[in-house]
Amino acid sequence: MQKRAKRVITSIGIGTLLIAVLAYLAVSVAAASQITQPYHASLVAAKARAVGPFENVAFQSRVDHLQLKGWLFKVATQRNRHSAIIVHGHDTNRVNPDWGALAMTKDLISQGMDTLVFDLRGVGGE
Repeated sequence: MQKRAKRVITSIGIGTLLIAVLAYLAVSVAAASQITQPYHASLVAAKARAVGPFENVAFQSRVDHLQLKGWLFKVATQRNRHSAIIVHGHDTNRVNPDWGALAMTKDLISQGMDTLVFDLRGVGGE
């Protein structure tokens, strides 16, 4: 009888441990998916919200020569020109409303600054 009770307790312990490991793995996979699957706002929809006239620009990255795309906003005045480059953060692209690149661009243009807003590799494209 004691052998059977030990076997049942051992089986319950192993089953509980197995369920805990599977739950841990499920939570890990879900968290990794959230971290590695960035949200990308639509560039097409954002063009309609653009803060002023802009040029589509493209240039190659230095190391692996990937084509990076962006928008160049130029101010009308030619005197005392200054420029700014806006680079998005992790898990976003140039038009993600969560961090407001277009609002920053509008502010910089109002201060007389040409502004380049572009997408890093893997998050841009049109």
